[in-house]
Amino acid sequence: MFQRLITMQNTSKLILGAITDEFSPDLNVAAPAMAALGLYSGELRLLGNRNAVELSVAELREAKRILSGHGIEIAVLAAPLLKCECPGIDDIENAPGRDVFGSAYSFADQEDLAVRSFEAAHATGARMVRVFSFWRVPEPAAIFDRIAAELRALAEAAERWGLIIGLENEQACNVGTSTDAAKMVAAVDHPNLQIVWDPANSHVSGQPAFPEGYQSLPLAKLAHIHVKDCRMVAGAPVWCRLGDGEVEWRQIVGALQTQGFAGRVHLETHCRGANGDKLEASRECATVLHDMEASAHATFL
Repeated sequence: MFQRLITMQNTSKLILGAITDEFSPDLNVAAPAMAALGLYSGELRLLGNRNAVELSVAELREAKRILSGHGIEIAVLAAPLLKCECPGIDDIENAPGRDVFGSAYSFADQEDLAVRSFEAAHATGARMVRVFSFWRVPEPAAIFDRIAAELRALAEAAERWGLIIGLENEQACNVGTSTDAAKMVAAVDHPNLQIVWDPANSHVSGQPAFPEGYQSLPLAKLAHIHVKDCRMVAGAPVWCRLGDGEVEWRQIVGALQTQGFAGRVHLETHCRGANGDKLEASRECATVLHDMEASAHATFL
């Protein structure tokens, strides 16, 4: 294996945005803060203390109105689909980061949850519904085919709704690394299943995000990216300001720009800053992200 470094002018302007509740679960706070930082792509997850899939159509349309009023388009609905135990599997690994963000559902709920998620996406104008791959088991390979079957069914249903299913790699789930995500979308092989890549989650799962993780991804299937940073301490992530952690974000941003990545790049800050102020921490991370984009260089393998 060899590596070569190329520095060149930017060839693509990235579309930057955020998961809105990383700024605030109150859209009247989050929307102006995002717009002031040039983040015009939105991802809905929590509003107040409820997941977006639990809101009424009227509430979702109001969320769209508030964000649109600040020039922000809702691109993704961050649904909790397949963030549950795989049926018939009792042995669940105690992986770090089992966040449910106000939405704990069983496998029996998934069919209704999918319909609700698709309806919510239509109400907000989102083109993508983010999903997972069951809570992690000690041997993920043992349920690989079951996960693929569930994702294929979701992709087929999404196609009928005119939507895309975005599979996120998540350390608490069975698709944890970048390579895991690449293998799963290849196995499913459906045009309506694409990748929501979280480089930090790949790092936490044990695979460096760059260059190894980035190299493993089929770029034609890379639709959306989450941006957060961390340091690993005693086997667990400590979330920190973007650029202060161990994820190779400057190289990733440079490579995405140079290769003309056309998807969305959304902050998922996670850290709360020095004073526990998540809004201020998200503002700081957005400023860093803009700086990375402005000074990006591309690293190729």
